[in-house]
Amino acid sequence: MPVSAHCKDLLEKTVDKDACLDFRDTRARVMCQAWHIMDEEKVPFKEAVRSSWDRSKKDCAVVGMFSPEPVDPRLSVDIVDAETGQRKGVISLMEDGHVSVCAEKAPCYMTEKPSPEIYYIAQAYYSGIGYGVKPHEES
Repeated sequence: MPVSAHCKDLLEKTVDKDACLDFRDTRARVMCQAWHIMDEEKVPFKEAVRSSWDRSKKDCAVVGMFSPEPVDPRLSVDIVDAETGQRKGVISLMEDGHVSVCAEKAPCYMTEKPSPEIYYIAQAYYSGIGYGVKPHEES
């Protein structure tokens, strides 16, 4: 089956940070690559999709946007709306020293290098712009 022009463009495009943060772009690239893997390697679709996601994660790890190893947070706090108390995001210090900030209506951000001090700076920043910070609660 010939590759569509859209898939050809996605598969030839260099993966960068913006591409890794764009879920639609990533998902489209993964699906195009999965079809390519399925055709070339003659593997079942499910296996091709899994392999394509693994490749995507490795590509994004190269540009600092994904940790290829599962990393559990060492410390986490919730960002909360000061008026309603509703959770609006999470700031996490990972075991490897990287910091993840995931806020509502914004992409998650992971520091490029281990920098544990950013965990506290991020808390101060959100507190300074009118949000509360409290110990993380699993939802």
